[in-house]
Amino acid sequence: YEEELWERFAVAWDQESGSEEQTWHSPWELRTLEDESQQTSDAVEVDPSLAERLTAAIAAVASLEQWALFQIAPDPGDAYQSQRGIIEFYNRVIPLPIGLTDIAGRLENRYYRRASAIEHDICTLAKNALIFNGESSDVYTEARKLESYLISVLEGTSNAADAEVFANQAPPRMQGSQHQAVSY
Repeated sequence: YEEELWERFAVAWDQESGSEEQTWHSPWELRTLEDESQQTSDAVEVDPSLAERLTAAIAAVASLEQWALFQIAPDPGDAYQSQRGIIEFYNRVIPLPIGLTDIAGRLENRYYRRASAIEHDICTLAKNALIFNGESSDVYTEARKLESYLISVLEGTSNAADAEVFANQAPPRMQGSQHQAVSY
């Protein structure tokens, strides 16, 4: 457990066959029986048409070479040269690694309850690029273009067909302290 980056709990499920199945869960996934009985209509989900639009946009991005780096989050054992010029384990520098396949999987599994949660994950991808690679890096420049594209799809001003247009344009201008916090 000491080598794990995140707190997690083992849950043993009773099966009809008499065997137990064990799965791992984060603390925020666990609820008491009282919580389940008091659940209200607060459990909403993102509009399916929005999820479809974003899923199509992520699929369109998969064919673009300059955004291939953002498809899959690095494994915990992966190390790269950081902006400090040394080889570092990505997951020791970046607290929440995320890739486009993670976002697509969350969309497919109806994980998101609000569009703002999707936007947070998209922005986290770009923030991670800033932290690990630095503001003047090509990786961060591409992350900002990708972020701009996916946010425009989220807002309904672009669609999957616009991916190449965004990939080939200049990066959006930063507004204030847009990414002075936390992909690649």
